[in-house]
Amino acid sequence: MVYQKGASVRKAVYVWGETLAEILADASERLDLPRPAKLLYDEDGSKVTDFEQMERDSLLCVTSGDTIRGRRELLLLVMS
Repeated sequence: MVYQKGASVRKAVYVWGETLAEILADASERLDLPRPAKLLYDEDGSKVTDFEQMERDSLLCVTSGDTIRGRRELLLLVMS
């Protein structure tokens, strides 16, 4: 599942794909992002750079290029 940076985790959606590019494209469409999704972060705030880093049914944060500075910022975003 993915949710947009700055949005509630409750608005997370399921995405599918066989590559990182497909996951990002599906996230852009399903979340109706104003700009294409470019980056994914895991629950620890680490950038996902390879499809193999993702686990099935994991929760990921998607951005259109904005960076996340670790787990603390990610937790602050989730709680807001």
